[in-house]
Amino acid sequence: MKKLYFLILLFGCITGSIHAQQSLFGGSQVTSPQIHDDNTVTF
Repeated sequence: MKKLYFLILLFGCITGSIHAQQSLFGGSQVTSPQIHDDNTVTF
């Protein structure tokens, strides 16, 4: 019985982490900071 609970918990953690990773690719594009001639930085 403990083995079944462990497998259900493990399966839930794996599917939860996969779902969390999908949102990373659907977000906005990451841009690098721009360094200007007067040494100011725009993010």
